[in-house]
Amino acid sequence: MISQVTAEQVDVVWPHFLPMVERGLRHGQGDAMAPCDLLGRIKSGDSVLWIAHEGEDLMAGIILEVVQLPRKKMIFVVMLVGGRWDEWVDEMEFTLLDYKKLIDADCIEASCRDGLVKKLEKRGWGRKATVMELR
Repeated sequence: MISQVTAEQVDVVWPHFLPMVERGLRHGQGDAMAPCDLLGRIKSGDSVLWIAHEGEDLMAGIILEVVQLPRKKMIFVVMLVGGRWDEWVDEMEFTLLDYKKLIDADCIEASCRDGLVKKLEKRGWGRKATVMELR
Protein backbone atom coordinates (compact mmCIF):
# COMPACT_ATOMS: atom_id res chain seq x y z
CA MET A 1 0.00 0.00 0.00
CA ILE A 2 1.16 3.55 -0.75
CA SER A 3 0.18 6.28 1.70
CA GLN A 4 0.90 9.96 1.94
CA VAL A 5 2.26 10.96 5.34
CA THR A 6 0.89 14.33 6.39
CA ALA A 7 2.84 16.89 8.38
CA GLU A 8 0.72 15.92 11.39
CA GLN A 9 1.58 12.20 11.00
CA VAL A 10 5.27 12.50 10.20
CA ASP A 11 6.47 12.39 13.83
CA VAL A 12 4.93 8.91 14.17
CA VAL A 13 6.41 7.56 10.91
CA TRP A 14 9.79 9.32 10.94
CA PRO A 15 11.56 7.12 13.55
CA HIS A 16 10.82 4.07 11.37
CA PHE A 17 11.81 5.87 8.15
CA LEU A 18 14.96 7.51 9.55
CA PRO A 19 17.34 4.53 9.06
CA MET A 20 16.40 4.45 5.35
CA VAL A 21 16.96 8.21 5.09
CA GLU A 22 20.36 7.98 6.78
CA ARG A 23 21.43 5.14 4.47
CA GLY A 24 20.21 7.08 1.43
CA LEU A 25 22.10 10.20 2.47
CA ARG A 26 25.32 8.22 2.98
CA HIS A 27 25.05 6.99 -0.61
CA GLY A 28 23.73 10.15 -2.22
CA GLN A 29 23.20 13.76 -1.26
CA GLY A 30 24.32 13.62 2.36
CA ASP A 31 26.68 16.53 1.92
CA ALA A 32 23.81 18.82 0.94
CA MET A 33 21.19 17.92 3.54
CA ALA A 34 20.68 16.10 6.80
CA PRO A 35 17.70 14.07 8.06
CA CYS A 36 16.55 17.01 10.19
CA ASP A 37 16.47 19.22 7.07
CA LEU A 38 14.23 16.74 5.27
CA LEU A 39 11.97 16.36 8.31
CA GLY A 40 11.67 20.13 8.65
CA ARG A 41 10.67 20.50 5.00
CA ILE A 42 7.99 17.81 5.36
CA LYS A 43 6.62 19.45 8.51
CA SER A 44 6.53 22.86 6.82
CA GLY A 45 4.76 21.48 3.76
CA ASP A 46 7.66 22.25 1.40
CA SER A 47 8.16 18.52 0.83
CA VAL A 48 5.74 15.60 0.68
CA LEU A 49 6.44 12.09 2.03
CA TRP A 50 4.82 8.98 0.58
CA ILE A 51 5.55 5.53 2.01
CA ALA A 52 5.22 2.00 0.73
CA HIS A 53 4.09 -0.32 3.51
CA GLU A 54 2.19 -3.44 4.46
CA GLY A 55 0.38 -2.43 7.60
CA GLU A 56 3.10 -1.14 9.90
CA ASP A 57 5.89 -2.83 7.89
CA LEU A 58 7.61 0.08 6.14
CA MET A 59 9.29 -0.97 2.87
CA ALA A 60 10.24 2.33 1.24
CA GLY A 61 9.60 6.02 1.06
CA ILE A 62 9.80 8.87 -1.39
CA ILE A 63 10.20 12.56 -0.58
CA LEU A 64 8.90 14.94 -3.24
CA GLU A 65 8.81 18.66 -3.85
CA VAL A 66 6.60 20.51 -6.29
CA VAL A 67 8.65 23.03 -8.24
CA GLN A 68 7.06 25.80 -10.29
CA LEU A 69 9.43 27.05 -12.97
CA PRO A 70 8.65 29.87 -15.43
CA ARG A 71 7.56 27.43 -18.15
CA LYS A 72 6.61 24.26 -16.34
CA LYS A 73 5.52 22.73 -13.08
CA MET A 74 7.28 19.57 -11.99
CA ILE A 75 7.43 17.06 -9.20
CA PHE A 76 11.03 16.61 -8.08
CA VAL A 77 12.04 13.40 -6.34
CA VAL A 78 14.29 14.55 -3.50
CA MET A 79 14.86 11.05 -2.15
CA LEU A 80 13.71 7.52 -2.91
CA VAL A 81 14.86 4.95 -0.36
CA GLY A 82 14.01 1.50 0.87
CA GLY A 83 14.08 -2.10 -0.15
CA ARG A 84 11.93 -4.80 -1.71
CA TRP A 85 11.61 -2.70 -4.92
CA ASP A 86 9.48 -5.20 -6.83
CA GLU A 87 6.83 -5.25 -4.08
CA TRP A 88 5.90 -1.56 -4.33
CA VAL A 89 7.39 0.16 -7.37
CA ASP A 90 4.39 -0.31 -9.67
CA GLU A 91 1.93 1.09 -7.14
CA MET A 92 4.29 3.96 -6.23
CA GLU A 93 4.68 4.93 -9.87
CA PHE A 94 0.90 4.85 -10.43
CA THR A 95 0.46 7.01 -7.33
CA LEU A 96 3.05 9.51 -8.58
CA LEU A 97 1.36 9.71 -11.97
CA ASP A 98 -2.03 10.27 -10.30
CA TYR A 99 -0.48 12.98 -8.10
CA LYS A 100 1.05 14.57 -11.21
CA LYS A 101 -2.40 14.75 -12.82
CA LEU A 102 -4.03 16.01 -9.61
CA ILE A 103 -1.68 18.99 -9.28
CA ASP A 104 -1.44 19.52 -13.06
CA ALA A 105 2.34 19.04 -13.19
CA ASP A 106 4.13 18.65 -16.51
CA CYS A 107 6.63 16.00 -15.44
CA ILE A 108 8.35 14.11 -12.66
CA GLU A 109 12.13 14.51 -12.34
CA ALA A 110 14.71 12.82 -10.14
CA SER A 111 18.42 13.28 -9.52
CA CYS A 112 19.68 9.83 -8.63
CA ARG A 113 22.58 7.43 -8.42
CA ASP A 114 23.50 5.15 -11.32
CA GLY A 115 21.83 2.08 -9.77
CA LEU A 116 18.46 3.82 -9.61
CA VAL A 117 18.97 5.32 -13.07
CA LYS A 118 19.14 1.80 -14.50
CA LYS A 119 15.97 0.74 -12.69
CA LEU A 120 14.07 3.82 -13.80
CA GLU A 121 15.24 3.51 -17.41
CA LYS A 122 13.80 -0.01 -17.47
CA ARG A 123 10.47 1.55 -16.46
CA GLY A 124 10.52 4.07 -19.30
CA TRP A 125 12.06 7.09 -17.57
CA GLY A 126 14.38 9.05 -19.86
CA ARG A 127 17.80 10.39 -19.01
CA LYS A 128 17.63 14.18 -19.19
CA ALA A 129 20.99 15.28 -17.80
CA THR A 130 23.92 14.20 -15.69
CA VAL A 131 24.68 15.93 -12.41
CA MET A 132 28.36 16.79 -12.02
CA GLU A 133 30.19 18.26 -9.04
CA LEU A 134 33.54 20.01 -8.64
CA ARG A 135 34.91 20.70 -5.17
